[in-house]
Amino acid sequence: MYANDMTTLRAKRNHFKWLPLVLFILVLPIHEAAAQYSIGKVLFKQDVPLSPTSGGFGYVPYTFSVTNTDYQRNHKVTFALSGRSGRSNTLTNIKKSVVLGKGGKAKLTILAPALAHSLESYTVTLDDGAQSKSMALTRIRRAGSSWRGWSHGIALVDMTFPEHIRDEIKTFIKRAQEHYRNIQHIEYKNKVPRGKRTPRPPILGYSIRTTQSPQTIKDWPTDWLAYSSYGAVMMKRAQFEKAPKGVQRALQQYVELGGLLYLLGPTKVPTRWAHAPKYHPKVSKRLLTVSPGFGECVLLDIIPKASWDTSLPLITIKEGVYLFTKWTQTPKFQRKIETIGQANKFLPVTKNVSVPVRSLFFLMLLFSILLGPVNIYYLAKKKKRLWLLWTVPLFSLAMCLLVLSYSLLSEGLDTSIKTNAFVFLDQPNKHASTVGIHGFYAPITPAGGLRFPSDMELIPQLRFRWGRGGRELGMSWDQQQHLSQNWIISRVPIHLSFRSSALRRERLVVSNKGNTVTALNGLGANIEKLWVADQDGYIYVAGEIAPGGKSTLSKKPYNILPKPRTLRGLYTKRNIHLFEKYDASTDVNPILKDPGSYLQKNSYIAVLSGSPFAKHNLKHVRKFEGHTIVYGIMRSTKHGR
Repeated sequence: MYANDMTTLRAKRNHFKWLPLVLFILVLPIHEAAAQYSIGKVLFKQDVPLSPTSGGFGYVPYTFSVTNTDYQRNHKVTFALSGRSGRSNTLTNIKKSVVLGKGGKAKLTILAPALAHSLESYTVTLDDGAQSKSMALTRIRRAGSSWRGWSHGIALVDMTFPEHIRDEIKTFIKRAQEHYRNIQHIEYKNKVPRGKRTPRPPILGYSIRTTQSPQTIKDWPTDWLAYSSYGAVMMKRAQFEKAPKGVQRALQQYVELGGLLYLLGPTKVPTRWAHAPKYHPKVSKRLLTVSPGFGECVLLDIIPKASWDTSLPLITIKEGVYLFTKWTQTPKFQRKIETIGQANKFLPVTKNVSVPVRSLFFLMLLFSILLGPVNIYYLAKKKKRLWLLWTVPLFSLAMCLLVLSYSLLSEGLDTSIKTNAFVFLDQPNKHASTVGIHGFYAPITPAGGLRFPSDMELIPQLRFRWGRGGRELGMSWDQQQHLSQNWIISRVPIHLSFRSSALRRERLVVSNKGNTVTALNGLGANIEKLWVADQDGYIYVAGEIAPGGKSTLSKKPYNILPKPRTLRGLYTKRNIHLFEKYDASTDVNPILKDPGSYLQKNSYIAVLSGSPFAKHNLKHVRKFEGHTIVYGIMRSTKHGR
């Protein structure tokens, strides 16, 4: 009897032995979703990310909620994202701080560049080290790797799309991708001889995907950098109109700097882009493409009469191929220059980046001969061999001073900087979208690192390597982006491509009085060449105009094109050569070679000496070079605006 009872008890116990594990699995998601931790009297948690996946380029946002439960004093809270240091040329530390008032709350967003691909944890520090706590980081997965020369296109999709619409979007992407690859494969076979074909052409390996945001539109970031890692953003037209002004502004800045925005619904152009070039593609009258700045906004009237809850076909195959083609063009600007030497060849900031091995070898050989055999022979002849005790260190010190003096005289102590940029200047909205590249060269590492505006995306031209041998980088966010650790080191040039969006008051003032057209230079730098298109489509030109100076324009015998070319096409084709006067083969930049094909009514193209739209924080600069190409939009040429 007793044995039977024990057997029954063991059987019941075996039935329930998995119960703790089951309960743990069921409770874990709830715990993670509402996980909140404390350090002292400060509560913090990591918020749900904008999306679980992003592209292999741009910045991704990590957001944290912080609450000060102390009603007696303020607290400074510092968040530091950190990652593995086994990979070289990797951003392993990113910091940002916030000061909480008594009982205050805050949301803190840390933007992580593409170099920060190994982040694993974050550390919260209270009051500059009084207490600290480390936690595991919920990472945003990066799909693809722009550091290997290619990148997946990830589209951020609004969560309010019904399920059948989301399924239809995925279907059109798959069908359009297959159709697009078939077309590319046929073109590849026609262009490349059979013996020179590769098993898998690069274009055939390109793929794009979508990721749905778990956040409602009102919670989306208000900083355009948070969208810079996406090849496209897709949402309802109605949702865009309902979005907070900050979110709308961020998405508009994202587009003007080369992004792609799909708006599904009525084809009503946003007011800010009323002046931008517009056209209906041949593939469908339901499509309307708007090209503000370097990007595009594609409006598709997908269901003109039916509601979103129906299951009508969404997009035709021709429309899908058109949208897919636009999509694949977005990430091209992010591709990297492979080596420091290639970067310096593209933007020369110093004459030579190689180590003078031969010169150093002969100098060391000469020094060894003079200090060794010659010195010993001379002292032996003079019978002063004990003088070796002071002649050897003296000659060594003299040689070191000679080398140091030569280095200082040839390069000095100050930094050399070169910056080339291309600016889309929207004068009516007082806004500038800038793309360009910085080059820095310092004989001695400057103190304090580099600082850039907080609205600027930085793309280091550093080669990604597996293993050791490069740099472990660090940065912090305060009022600016502070590149604090190992970014600029002595006698090694560093090149940073950049994109920025900022409010600017610079402008070109064009006045038309009678038959005389004049231009006042308010762009903050010397104008080397200027082309202006008035509101009637006539083109005027001028030569050099000093800052604040005024010049009379001469009329050209030709007008603008009925359908001007867009900056988007120039941006995607020329890539990082966009802001160069000349490319590697000394061909003139197309926009300078034929400005009439790019100008629209009430616009201008100006070539400036210097870079007034791309500032730096370094104080001791020995040499600053560069130029800026400005494409400006004016309100009117008749009233001088």
